[in-house]
Amino acid sequence: MSEGMEEVVRRKPGRPPRGDRAELRPTSTSLRSSEEFGEFREFEDHTILPNVADTKEWHYCWIRATVNGVMDGKNLNRHINGNVRYEPVPASEMPGLVHFRATNAAGINGDVIQVDDVVLMRCRQEIHQRQMRYYDHQASVKSQDLKTKTQASMKDHERSKVMLQGGIASGYNATIRYYDPVVLNANGTLTIATPGSAFSGVFIGCEYDAVGRTGRLSRIWPANQVATNIVAYMISDPSMEFTVQANASLALTAIGDEANWVTGAGNASGYSTAALGALVGAGNTGDFRVTGLYEIPGNQWGDAFPIVRVTMNRLTGLLPYAGAVAV
Repeated sequence: MSEGMEEVVRRKPGRPPRGDRAELRPTSTSLRSSEEFGEFREFEDHTILPNVADTKEWHYCWIRATVNGVMDGKNLNRHINGNVRYEPVPASEMPGLVHFRATNAAGINGDVIQVDDVVLMRCRQEIHQRQMRYYDHQASVKSQDLKTKTQASMKDHERSKVMLQGGIASGYNATIRYYDPVVLNANGTLTIATPGSAFSGVFIGCEYDAVGRTGRLSRIWPANQVATNIVAYMISDPSMEFTVQANASLALTAIGDEANWVTGAGNASGYSTAALGALVGAGNTGDFRVTGLYEIPGNQWGDAFPIVRVTMNRLTGLLPYAGAVAV
């Protein structure tokens, strides 16, 4: 780290500090001096933690020990008795941080360094480096896996795309957004589908010539657009999975059940804001069949509005409609 730089952890209001979230920002003076840090602490009101530089032997970080003065035993146990084996830093080894010495703080025996809810801890440098290599490897594996899945999804998307020459009537008076369910009519044009009725697929854009616009792809078909050379695209493959947000809570038991879609207001991005409606229940037919949960952080069964994976169920038009029912 260059001279004049300090590594600090900035706390967000209402959020407990974490020793693994750090940012680099320039500072004009060192925080090692007790007098300087005393003034800085008074000015910042404990919103910035002092930097403690790593050594060849030790890696230092701030770890949450209490929440509003109550010991956070679960977090302490995870760090002290986990694979990395953190230990509190004795206050006697940090004379420059004497302002923050605490005795028997948060259930930890002896004098430690504590700022609000966090305690200064350390682990062996070789263990820390091994942990960082593991995290880097895991991140690389996940990145490659995501890249592979994305490429496969794009290939599936391309294979499943249906191109319709003249696929939307010039002047059609409804806006069609990307991923909106659509119906292929007898005259070969697409119109917005009606929830709870058979549909032909989902819309994935169009191209057309109009005043000031020639042959450019568009995510949406604007209502009342007058155009020529219109080409519409949709996906009608019943095996394709989509992700959609439910408009109510769903449990794990939703897998295999079906639901109709509900219209949304749309947004400036051009993407559909249609949502998944209530489950229709066993023995009934819905527009989409739930196949699983979309696995992203913070998305769980039982959430108020979970995001789920679905397949198209009530298809008609290009493919025969079998009228499958929920199980």
